[in-house]
Amino acid sequence: MKLRMDGFEGICRMVECGAGVAIVPDSAAHSYQRFMDFRVLEIAGGWVDRELYLCVCSEAELLRFAQKLLAYLRAYVGEVAGS
Repeated sequence: MKLRMDGFEGICRMVECGAGVAIVPDSAAHSYQRFMDFRVLEIAGGWVDRELYLCVCSEAELLRFAQKLLAYLRAYVGEVAGS
């Protein structure tokens, strides 16, 4: 499912509640991480035009679809970085 929101705070709050993962700019990820409970994972690879980060709550508590998305994104980033 894809969800569009107007601000990064709402997106990060949904991540904090375990509703999924989000791709947000570095500044937003680290700014909201100061007072919200989620992890920031760097997205790397030649396809990234700017530094983006995945924000996740506890990986073990993610819903199955969010765990699959996270695994896919990690695998994709690993493939891109290795080529």
